[in-house]
Amino acid sequence: MDGYSNDLEMALVAGARDEAARPRFYETLLKSKVLLAYAGEAPQDVADGVVQRDTKLSLPTVEINGIPHVPFYSSEARMPKGQQYVSMLAVDFLRMTVGSHLALNPGSDYGKAFLPQETASLLDGSLFRPSQAMTAKGGERQLIGQPKDYPQAFADAVARYLASEPAVEQAFLAQHFIAGMHTMPALLVAIDAPETGFERIAGAIGVIAKDTRKAEGAVDVTRVQAGSLGYFANQQPFYRRKKKSFLTKLFG
Repeated sequence: MDGYSNDLEMALVAGARDEAARPRFYETLLKSKVLLAYAGEAPQDVADGVVQRDTKLSLPTVEINGIPHVPFYSSEARMPKGQQYVSMLAVDFLRMTVGSHLALNPGSDYGKAFLPQETASLLDGSLFRPSQAMTAKGGERQLIGQPKDYPQAFADAVARYLASEPAVEQAFLAQHFIAGMHTMPALLVAIDAPETGFERIAGAIGVIAKDTRKAEGAVDVTRVQAGSLGYFANQQPFYRRKKKSFLTKLFG
């Protein structure tokens, strides 16, 4: 892309370049309008240039790795020249095409394919939530320590993401195992943050983990507070919010 036409394109490029920006891309997509190529007659139910929900459209497909994908676009500049199109809220488009493989900006320098299950998790919000909430009943034995092979790329990506979350003061990393809850040791990210917004942040860390760790095991996220860090009291955080100087506070 030689220029960015809107917030969605900036988020798309940022997410393509950095795993830490991918949660923001998903959030931006759900708030954006997208363009759809169509075949046949133009739809009649259009208001302010935006096609309305439940309007019937004949949508073309593009083949990617032998699988038909429904294309959609972030701006007119990303579309094939001369293609007729309509605008639609992205969330309505995702609902309309549930169960289909989708492709954002196919043929462009920056694009993204969406699996059906990914679209479903976007719509129901589960993409932004931890895949499972676990609560210790008490009495379980927890083995905890530092991972032998430190996941530097993952920690760096999470740190970049947390820099955009002003409520998070610091974050720690460990590896742990709880009998009866784990079958294999899992990475543990402990964030020092208020309870409000914790689930959303934990879900975003899960999104980052999928792209940086692939199939390298589970990642758990827990919340700690400065006065009760437990194991982490003697550990260095991999992320700590930078304190603003007096001049930054005065003039920034």
